[in-house]
Amino acid sequence: MKKINTKLPSRTVVKEYRNSDRIMTNVVDYYDDFGKRKQKTQGTGITEAEYKRGKKKEVEAMRITFALQVEQELKLAIDKIVDLNKLTVFEYLEQYQQQQKLRVTRYHNQGNTTYIKFLKEYFHSKLQRQDMLLKQFALSDKILKDFYEFQSERKCRTGNISKTISDSTLWHIMTYFNCAFKRAYKSGLLSIDITKDLKRPKVPQVEAKYLPVEEFRMIIEIPITNRLDCMIVLTALLGGRRSEMLGLRYDDVDPTANTISFRRKVLYYESADDPTVKELEFSNTMKYKTSNRTSPLNARMHEMLDWLKTDEQFNRQKHGSKYNQKYDGFLCVKENGDFFKPDTLSRYMHTVCKRLEIPYCNFHGLRHSLATMMLKAGAHMKEVQVILGHSNYNTTADTYSHVDVAQKGVAYNRLENFLGNGSALVPQNNIAKPISQIDIEAMVASLGIGENELFELLALRVTKKPAQPIVSVVKESEPI
Repeated sequence: MKKINTKLPSRTVVKEYRNSDRIMTNVVDYYDDFGKRKQKTQGTGITEAEYKRGKKKEVEAMRITFALQVEQELKLAIDKIVDLNKLTVFEYLEQYQQQQKLRVTRYHNQGNTTYIKFLKEYFHSKLQRQDMLLKQFALSDKILKDFYEFQSERKCRTGNISKTISDSTLWHIMTYFNCAFKRAYKSGLLSIDITKDLKRPKVPQVEAKYLPVEEFRMIIEIPITNRLDCMIVLTALLGGRRSEMLGLRYDDVDPTANTISFRRKVLYYESADDPTVKELEFSNTMKYKTSNRTSPLNARMHEMLDWLKTDEQFNRQKHGSKYNQKYDGFLCVKENGDFFKPDTLSRYMHTVCKRLEIPYCNFHGLRHSLATMMLKAGAHMKEVQVILGHSNYNTTADTYSHVDVAQKGVAYNRLENFLGNGSALVPQNNIAKPISQIDIEAMVASLGIGENELFELLALRVTKKPAQPIVSVVKESEPI
């Protein structure tokens, strides 16, 4: 086979996939724009045994093809020379965004597209122009600074309410453009770092909302009237993210082990062909590796699953050939088999809270509430982390450990009980122990010896004063 040189280092390794043999996997190494090492992998579908039996050349060809593909995706195989003197701001941002598409989720890429749209609006309304040269843009750091100030005062609409954008949104806007123009500076497209003195606003930590115990009990005991009620109860008891609950199927339930597994997620994105249309995206790649988890089922969860299964069988008979077979096996489907939109679950929480006459709690608040109830019930923080599928312990500890007044009182009671026993504060082995005159008289009577003999036994000199304690230097572990 003719040797083909690639710019990126690549290799073939053996990887063990879940419920599968050892598969030969191609790995390509590269560095991103900030010098951080990254990897891309490709499963060949060829087992280690097949590789050793004669498919080595086939895997080698796949490795080279994959390396060339990654090079093209990362814009490393440049076919034309760009005149940097004529590169405009939005031409550069378009190239930057194309590279970012390979590294960020579809959700974040849509956000980045919106941020570029904001910058175009600023150019049109404030600078009275459509674009400018990138080098000209770098001559003044005030343009980017003024743009951030313009965004902080920008009005946006949420339903019928018009308000300024949040500090969190401004933080994301500044993060994107700071990274974009810092990359331009590091790659030599800009002569100065225009982001050096632009500091992002501090985003205050918002305490997650959760339901009190009685209201949480009302949620999980709500009378079932439709399929969405079942999904609300299951979410409150499983603590899944919305995308994870939408991805649940009947075959995720293991009746033998009495468990249910989170294996996929369902997201709602703008269509690549038409931004005005949203479409569902089913993915087996979870948010974190720890998001792939298995949770035990209780009687109430089984009741909900049975209700959904029975209702689905009834709806199939009711609608006949008109029943949508596309989403067979998924829990979150309508009566006619269509898939529920993710926003429907979120909006339905308004209906549930209004029906139960409790303060409104958003859909994700059910997840917060479950974690809080578990902690109040005495569960360990690590156990809650595993159940919720968090990537690290700190996320669970910082976000879900809501300590209310009652819990604080319990903590102080424990402290008082602890402080009440002085011997528990510090080890007593090497510390002088106070002995009162009453203790001396009790020991004399018990041992049948005089006080002087007792003092000699204790290796202690003391002045006989009933009101003052006598200090012993004998270790607690020594017998008297």
